[in-house]
Amino acid sequence: MQNDYDGKTIHIYTMSVPSQFNINGDPPIEILNNKPEDIEVVDIDKHQKMITIGIVRDSYDIPNGVNCLNFPHNQHIALFTGYRWPISGCVLHNGIQTSGNIGFNDDQKLRLEFDSEKGTLRLFIDGVQQPVQISGIKEKVRFVV
Repeated sequence: MQNDYDGKTIHIYTMSVPSQFNINGDPPIEILNNKPEDIEVVDIDKHQKMITIGIVRDSYDIPNGVNCLNFPHNQHIALFTGYRWPISGCVLHNGIQTSGNIGFNDDQKLRLEFDSEKGTLRLFIDGVQQPVQISGIKEKVRFVV
């Protein structure tokens, strides 16, 4: 998906979930907004708990059909997980897992906020900022679901 916002083109990419969480088709979410600095999604068919939402380095393409949690793909992503993932509520960044957030569930509004000047990525669930954020991001990124 590609959208134009204020003369800037941003890309929203979907990525495969592991087969045990196969949801057959497009992610079951609706993208409410996708400005260059944030993305907001909402569940549309009770499968949101099985997705991840995050960013990938703009210079890296995740091949179709691979598990993004495996090396080397996990070295290029930063993800927040839903509660049905084995690592519920975790933040995955450069292959490292950090717990401390809640695992989002169905029917919750998710917003990722990327501050390119500070190099931070924050997750909000139903408007509440989660305690674990990602910092030190110093390059172009794309949002992924």
